[in-house]
Amino acid sequence: MKKSFLLLSFLILFTAGVAKLVESQLNGTYLNDYNPVFDFFTNRMVFIFAGTLEVGVALFLLNSNDEKAKCWVLLWLSAILWVYRLALVILQYPEPCSCMGGLVSWLKIPTTAANNMFKGILIFLSFGSLAFLFLGRDTSGTSSAGNSGEGGHLGKLA
Repeated sequence: MKKSFLLLSFLILFTAGVAKLVESQLNGTYLNDYNPVFDFFTNRMVFIFAGTLEVGVALFLLNSNDEKAKCWVLLWLSAILWVYRLALVILQYPEPCSCMGGLVSWLKIPTTAANNMFKGILIFLSFGSLAFLFLGRDTSGTSSAGNSGEGGHLGKLA
C-alpha cells in the first residue's frame, strides 16, 4: 500500500512540476504579474521554483531507498503547499490558485473542479504521509524505518 501511495505521489508531483515548468516558458501575461503571496517574485519565477521543487521531490521519490524519508519529504512539501494556500485565503486572493500549472487550462477543467481536485491531492499527500509515518504498519515485510534494500527506481515503487 505504501509503495502504491509513493508511486501515485511521484506521478502527481512529476506531472504538476513539469506542467508548471512548461507553463513558465509560455507567453501568458499573468506570468509577468507579481505573485500575490511572494510579491517580490513574478508568477513565472514562482512557477519555475515550484515546478523545479516538485520535480525534485518526485525524483527523490523515484531514487531513494528510504521509504520513511520519502514520507517525510512529502509531508514537508505538503506543509509548504498548505501554507501557500492559507496565505492566499488570508490575502483574500479572488482567483483560483494555478497550482497544477497549465494542466488545468490545457485539459479544460472547470475552475471549481480544479480547486477541489487540488485540495483532494493536497489532502491525499498530507494525510497519506502522516498515516504511513505515524499510524501505518509496514505489511510489505520491510522495516518501516526506511531502507528496504530494494532499488530506488520506479519499478520498485509499485
